[in-house]
Amino acid sequence: MKLDTVGLGRRDDLAAELAATEEHDLTPARVLAQHRGLWLIAAPGAASRLAPARGRLRGEAPVTGDWVGVDRNGAIARVLERRGALVRRVADSATDSQVLAANVEVALIAEPLPDPNPQRIERLAALAAAGGVRAV
Repeated sequence: MKLDTVGLGRRDDLAAELAATEEHDLTPARVLAQHRGLWLIAAPGAASRLAPARGRLRGEAPVTGDWVGVDRNGAIARVLERRGALVRRVADSATDSQVLAANVEVALIAEPLPDPNPQRIERLAALAAAGGVRAV
């Protein structure tokens, strides 16, 4: 079965990923934003809406760009595998990190003219490369 995800992003094997989970009644959705314990999600062919997470999710909480499985009650039940992420170090911590965006294919780096900052460009390109994201 092929799901129509036009406008939400490309994920060719989304139906197979959901079918491989223990729960077979999940529908796919994409996380657009987070709002204090609720996530703005959009599902193929449906309007965007706020959704809670069901209990404790395995792994990390959803972030912008994640593909998730939503249960019959409209709660996020599963976060699907991330492919490419922008991750930064948490301030004042040598080991903690924060995922800024998930399932990113290309990061577009822009700098103001006439004085672009080459060090910032390098830092942002390194950040993208570390998450498996191609920087342009």
